Formats: sequence, C-alpha cells, structure tokens
Amino acid sequence: MNGLPAHIAALESEAIHVLRDGLSEARNPVVLFSGGKDSTVLAPLVRRAFFPSRPPIPLLHIDSTWEFAEVLAFRDAFADCHGFRLIVHVNQHRRTQSINPFDHGDLYTTIMRTDALRQALTVGGYDIIFGGARPDEEATRAKERIVSVRSTSHAWKPRMQRTEFWRCFNWRLKPGETIRAFPQSNWTELDLWTYILMREIEFAPLYIAHKRKVVTRAGMRIVVDDPARMRWKPSETALPEKVRFRTLGCWPVTAAQSSEAETIAAVLLETLRAETSERRGRLARAAETGGLFLSNDGHSRATVGCPLSGPYAGLRAVLATMHGKEAAIVPAFQEQLELTVEIPSAIDTDTLGTFTGEIARAGTIREAAIAKARLGMAATGLSIGIASEGSYGPHPHVPFVPGGVELMVLVDDERGIVVSEHLIDDAPVYEHAIAAEIGDLGAFLDHIRFPNHAVIVRPHEPDDRGALIHKGLRTAEALESALATSAPLSRDNRALVQTDMRAHMNPTRMASIARLARALCDRLATRCPACGAPGYGQIDVETGLPCEWCGAPSIMVRHQIFGCVACEFREMRPRPDGRTHADPGHCPECNP
Repeated sequence: MNGLPAHIAALESEAIHVLRDGLSEARNPVVLFSGGKDSTVLAPLVRRAFFPSRPPIPLLHIDSTWEFAEVLAFRDAFADCHGFRLIVHVNQHRRTQSINPFDHGDLYTTIMRTDALRQALTVGGYDIIFGGARPDEEATRAKERIVSVRSTSHAWKPRMQRTEFWRCFNWRLKPGETIRAFPQSNWTELDLWTYILMREIEFAPLYIAHKRKVVTRAGMRIVVDDPARMRWKPSETALPEKVRFRTLGCWPVTAAQSSEAETIAAVLLETLRAETSERRGRLARAAETGGLFLSNDGHSRATVGCPLSGPYAGLRAVLATMHGKEAAIVPAFQEQLELTVEIPSAIDTDTLGTFTGEIARAGTIREAAIAKARLGMAATGLSIGIASEGSYGPHPHVPFVPGGVELMVLVDDERGIVVSEHLIDDAPVYEHAIAAEIGDLGAFLDHIRFPNHAVIVRPHEPDDRGALIHKGLRTAEALESALATSAPLSRDNRALVQTDMRAHMNPTRMASIARLARALCDRLATRCPACGAPGYGQIDVETGLPCEWCGAPSIMVRHQIFGCVACEFREMRPRPDGRTHADPGHCPECNP
C-alpha cells in the first residue's frame, strides 16, 4: 500500500475487505468482467486480496457478439496472464435470431446483455456475484448497497435491501436468492484512474487516444470496429480521427471522444475536467439524465439532462412474449412513458393458449392477457407486467367478414391497478383454404401476401392417426412438404391451410399491436382528475342518441363514459364528432 494516496489506500482496503468477507460466506462466487476499467481494477483487487494463492473466483464475461476486438483480445490475455478461470456466456437463442444494435436499439442491450447475464447466473448457480458498478456512473446505480440482495429471478427490490453499519455486511440468503456485491461502491472514475496509475495495472488500449476510423452520427463519434458488419448510410465514410473512450460497451452504440490523452496521466487530467458522466458515451443513454457527480463542494449533483416525468418514467416492467412482440410494443413504452421494458427468455406463454388450438385459452381475452403478464412478473420479480392477447374470427360488428380484437394490459402491483386498451382489427390477414397440393393455392397465397405472411397446415378432416400441425411455413418448399404430409392424414385427402396468426409470423397483426401499444401508452400517461392514478380513459358508452325525425332514443352512442381504474370517479362526455342526432335508419321507431 506504500505510495498510494491515503484515500485510495482506504478504498483499496475496503474493497479487499468486501471481497474476503464475501468469499468466506459464498458457496459459488463469480466476478463480472467486461474488460472495462471498473472490472479491470476489480480483478487485480481479487488477486491482491488472496495473494499468493491463485485467484479463487472465476471471471464471467457476457459476450454480446458486438464487442470491440481489442476488448476481447485484452480479456483473454488478462485472464491467462493472471491465472483467472474465464467463463464466457452468449445468449445463443437470441443470437440465432440476429438480434443486433442497429435494428433493435435498446431492446438489443436488454436481450444480449441483461437477459444473457441472468441466464449465465442461473446456469452457473452463482450465489455471490462481485461487480464493479459505482454510484457516480449513473443515477440508477446510486440506490445500490455494497451488498445488494436479488430475488430468485435476479430482480432488485427495495424492501429486500439491508442496512449496512460500518463494514458489517449481511451475506445470508434464502433459497434461490443471490447477492450482487460492489467492492468499488465508494470509488469515482478519478479514483479508478489514480489506482491504475499507482498500481501500474494494464487496461484495454481503447481508453488511450489513438487514430481510429470514425463515423459521426448525431454528433456522436462511432469507431467502426468491424466494417463488414457496419450499417453504412449512403455516401458515409469512416475517417481517421484521434479519439479515446471513457466507457466501453458494444461498438455500434458506444461513442468515442476527441482526445489527445496518450498516457494515463493525461487521462487523469481529462477526467478531472469532465463535466458529464462517462455513461453519456453510451448512445442509448445519451438523452437520459445520466449519473451523479461530485460538485466543487464534494456533494453529489445530477448531470445535466431532461428530468424524467410521468407516472412510469424511470421504472422497469416485463413484457411477457415469446413471439417477437417486443419489436412492436417496447418502442412505444420507452418513447412515450420512459419505461424500461425487459423481455424474459425462459417463459412459455403458449401454456396459456395457442392460436392453433392445441391448448385452449382459459377465460376471456382480458383474463388471458393478465395471466400472461403475471407469468412474466413471476419470472422476473418485477411489479409491473405488460402482455397482449388477440382473438380472430368473424368481425364483431360485421360477422360475414373476418376481423379481430387485440387487447393489451399493464398490470401494476405497486398501485394495485390493471389498465387495458383494445382495438378492433378491421382488415386482418386472416384466411384459410383447403387444398391437396400447392397448385390449388395460387390465388389464396397471393391474397394473403405469402411468404411475407406465414401459414400453418394441418389435415382438413383428421383421421384416427391425429392432426399433425406444421407452423410458420414461409417457403414454397416447406409448404409443399407440409401438404404432402398432412393431406394423407385427412379423410378427404386434403389439407387445411391457414394464415399463421402468431405475431412474428403475421406482419399485419404486428402492425396492429404497435398501434395498440401507443394507444395504451396514451392512456397510461393520462391521470385521473380525482385521485391522480394513471390509466384514465374511456370505459364504456351510453347509447340513445335522439333520432333527428322523431326524437326517440336510437341505438347510436350518445355519450362516452370515462373512468378511473383506481377510484370510483366517472364522467360523461359528448360524442367527439359533435353529432347531436341520429340518422332515422338507426331509430327503432322510424326503422323497426
């Protein structure tokens, strides 16, 4: 510890105490290692805490598949040089679906980092997870304790957290719970670089200024780490520029800064002069409020940015889906409500009912949507759940044409409310045909816009051998094969071909879900004028608009009824189109 500034020596001592104390209570510990500066300091602290023994805790790296090549090279060399066992985890299921930062934005980060981390922790069975998070990085981390308890679904809950008197930590866990421990909780970015300088710790070279190929978008400098995977805009070219990084993440969503800092000492000076959070280099966070900084008087202050507003701003919710609905739903909740939406990877919503009928849906469409939301809430431990459900058949108002009803709910257990919104799909791609071979389906396939919309195939009149169902067919070859398999299993040697109504197989339905998500967000942003609860909106109608001939009550809507989901407040509003009388064709007296 000789030569370290007093406050840095105290921080080092505290971190080593946390590591030793935690390891003494751990059954299966692990250290999160991203290759960034925080984990690059944490790992040497582990070595120092247990020297001269080999590091007793493995490193866990979550590979998003869009890491900087230099970070991966540094990660492997660091682990090998210092005797750490390195564990690398990738969300393989989502990787096969080509989830990427260009097309999926913040959702990509949730899936390939947050969900992948939960997968890795569950599969590895780790009970105490050491991480390098610091409160000064961003405001959401300021709530963490040094020893932070997580639920069985790895969720952070305020009431589970424990008081921390001096350096006495409570490491006890109930079955299934885990602990995230942050030995560097009291460190700042400046402390990290001071420690790296004084202890001569190697780090990823991206933190040092160097000429790199850069593309500038919306004022942010993107280092093109892999030109073959870059989504180039017309006439866009990467130009050499001297830049470095303050924070490291996936290269398409991490901005560099212009810099001349070629040494650690120069980096220290830049950090000392910084007026914004290091996390504002993350493109997905550039518009957020950022983190907490030490002002000249040593107190924390918020970084410059627009404050979060609205009933759900800054909160977290789970979307229960396994059919890709996040593409239609998440953007609305993030943009309109500033609500962070997570997608669990280990739930099966088909257990609540399927479009193809193998599993019948229990209850109403609203009850099924609520059950689906609660399934996601149980899997993640979050108190807010979102889900949607659809029902297609004869149009609810014109039964001789196809139609559908889409319903979406937000279940909020903190407020004890359920808010729902629905829409009627007047023009769904919902059709069927009966055929023995693909040649019989030409007009049908053109009508449903195949292969953009997928189909399912099953025997038309299943015999005693059962009804094998082929789903998600989007090629002529797959369709032909399914017909050849299904038709012989039918008593009339024909197959039933239907549009696949699962959201990820039916773009028209997905568009309807996107419209519904925005409508629900509009409703959630509207507060009750009586109690202030979110979700105020239309709940019913009153018919009886007077006939313009005889004045008798007609079947047309006269008033809209608005109400609150949390209290008994109700109000009557006139028709939004201003109409005061009904056409006599709708009058039971004039047109019996």
